[in-house]
Amino acid sequence: HNTTESPIAIDGAKVEYEQRQLNHHTCYLHATESTLVKSSEIYHNILTTTGCGHYVGDLLYVAQDYNSFYMLEGDDVIYADGELVQYGTGLEDTYNGGFYYNWVAVIPDEPEGPKPHSATRPLSGILYVNKAETSRADQYRWRIADCIPFTESIEVNVEYRYGYSDSRWRSVGFWYQLPHLLEDLNEDGIVNLKDFAAFATYWQDSDCDTCAFADFTGDMQINELDLANFGKHWLAEQ
Repeated sequence: HNTTESPIAIDGAKVEYEQRQLNHHTCYLHATESTLVKSSEIYHNILTTTGCGHYVGDLLYVAQDYNSFYMLEGDDVIYADGELVQYGTGLEDTYNGGFYYNWVAVIPDEPEGPKPHSATRPLSGILYVNKAETSRADQYRWRIADCIPFTESIEVNVEYRYGYSDSRWRSVGFWYQLPHLLEDLNEDGIVNLKDFAAFATYWQDSDCDTCAFADFTGDMQINELDLANFGKHWLAEQ
């Protein structure tokens, strides 16, 4: 981002690409924005979606008109395929900045020093934090090595019940997702007999790498587990 006091002009830009056939397992990048003012609800929802993919991170901006960082006490709560997969220990912990972003209190060699207003790292950081007459915390985290996979659905929330009643929450969540169901082998938008015929061709194959992508479980075997996955999405459309 531009840290100077003057705008930086961009005269032009060019994007070059090569068109080619995509792998059946290629996911598309998605993003969703959510803005709300705290009400009686418990959670601020960053992302809710159905399909198959993996969650890779978010930006979260929180502000309130009170001198208090107690708003950072809320936990991140994530469900994948209907199962609870993560229940955090505090909002700033989620973004690797424990104790209200004063993570350098006992570590003298951090370049920003204690209680920084900004500190960026490759995978997480704070764009701006201030606890003056009002409180504000803008943070981000990229889940690259620790992305959260899902095959049916995902729901990403942060608790905001510790913020004041008029606190303002805004987020952008990022995830990769298949444009089709994994079991839709011919990518025609529906899981049907045509896909089953392709799946049956590789029945009980082993050590087969992708087996034309009929290995839904990724264990390099085509067996009852893959058949169960296929059955769960029989006649499903996307």
